[in-house]
Amino acid sequence: MSFGGCAAQPGIQEDCCHDGTLMSSTLLSQLQDKTTKDNPQSTMSTHPYDIIEGPPISPIATAPDWTNTPDSVLWFSHLRLTISSITSRSITIINEALQVYQKTDDDHIGRYLHLQCSLRRLQRWWEHTFIVETQMTKEYLREMEGKLMELGKDLDPRDMIAEPEVPVVVSKEMREVRAKAREVLREAAYIVGLVQEALVRLQELEDGQVGQDMFPTLPGYSDVMPWA
Repeated sequence: MSFGGCAAQPGIQEDCCHDGTLMSSTLLSQLQDKTTKDNPQSTMSTHPYDIIEGPPISPIATAPDWTNTPDSVLWFSHLRLTISSITSRSITIINEALQVYQKTDDDHIGRYLHLQCSLRRLQRWWEHTFIVETQMTKEYLREMEGKLMELGKDLDPRDMIAEPEVPVVVSKEMREVRAKAREVLREAAYIVGLVQEALVRLQELEDGQVGQDMFPTLPGYSDVMPWA
């Protein structure tokens, strides 16, 4: 999976930038409803500034490395909704930081331009790579692990620093944006640990011995996860 870079623009450096179990639309709706209930601030496919208008997440068709068991399809569906929420909130936060910079006409400084690049890169990956994938494999899990571990390069609080001469109210607003960024990064780091654990459990098992204890419990879904 390629996460891509930003197209070169004035003021921006070019390098800144079988037999499967189909998840029902009813179950997907149930998971999305629960995510919204547990975390009203999270958004699955849109956010307040309507930068993203991508398609809904494609239903998972297969999880071949886990023999396409219903449990594996359900777990991956939870994981994808979780990562989608993290990505959506990251894009929202980056856009909020850009808007704070715009309030004081600081839309020409390096940190602003880097955030612009990050916004486009993250949106492109989410819409054209993550959302459309339907086959869940151990390679896919490794790619999700890598993307979450690299999230700090795009959602970087060090790019969210108000200039010294701006009004105090603007500095405070940017400080709040940084706090939200760090919260999402902490959540992403936690999910990375669960993804790594799922890969280890798969490696430990003999061929064909896929069971209900294959997956660590993801946060927020215990009432619909049969093994939780």
